[in-house]
Amino acid sequence: MKKNVFLAFFALALLSVSCDKILVGERVKNPTGDNGPVPANGLQQKVVLIEEFTGITCNTCPKAAAEIKTIEEIFPGRVNVIGMHVSNFAIPQPPDYPADFRTNAGTEIYNFARPFGVPSALINRKDYNTAHFAKPFRSFASEVEELIETGAADIALELEASYASSTKQASVNITFSNQKTLDYAPELYWMAVLTESKIIAAQKLPDNSKDPDYEHNHVLRASFNGNFGTPLANHGFGPDDSSAANARLTLNNDWVAANCKIVVFVYDANTQEVIQSAAVALK
Repeated sequence: MKKNVFLAFFALALLSVSCDKILVGERVKNPTGDNGPVPANGLQQKVVLIEEFTGITCNTCPKAAAEIKTIEEIFPGRVNVIGMHVSNFAIPQPPDYPADFRTNAGTEIYNFARPFGVPSALINRKDYNTAHFAKPFRSFASEVEELIETGAADIALELEASYASSTKQASVNITFSNQKTLDYAPELYWMAVLTESKIIAAQKLPDNSKDPDYEHNHVLRASFNGNFGTPLANHGFGPDDSSAANARLTLNNDWVAANCKIVVFVYDANTQEVIQSAAVALK
């Protein structure tokens, strides 16, 4: 990223520090949370989804991960990340790279996106069916900034998560509320996934050396409702229409619940573009 772009982003971040913020899943009922600054009209702002394609033996992927971390720091609460370990770079190579972070959902989304390779990412699944659907990591920041500048999301998401330690079952209740008339009549789908961060496992670095203690973040663990989500049935297009959904998932024994998040997003199947995303910590 060019220095002038970083400076511009830093300036934007400073401007947002003093703004009121909303709780994850609330629409200005109590403006003290971490979903980013609230615009003057009191609507929930757009939170951008980054679906990152990565792999443990991809030596450029740590650069993409660093770029995403910088974006998260510049736009706190305005970005959600799902890290999908895909392609030949995600195949375990013991004894040096034994970790297997592959998932059915990640592989299916990667095949659907047909990117030029890894690292790359879908940014709100914008530009579907074009050569620019998957973005190179050096353009992540500019793509995110452009989407954030659009302001309020068309649909607000409210999340309520719970976790039962005895059964390792995670559940999430979701409310979808229109913030304007949806005059483009979207074919709405929603998807919920579980991600885990702070996972220590070997990763190939840009100089082709191995870091045995590399920290992997936003790793996709599983989808709650299929590889491409579920239709949002009976959701109207009026400015105040709303609907609800819920889902459950049982964690594997080696997943650390305290490091997990539930990431939810709603998208228009006509264009594949993500309308809004939200995330909540599992514990």
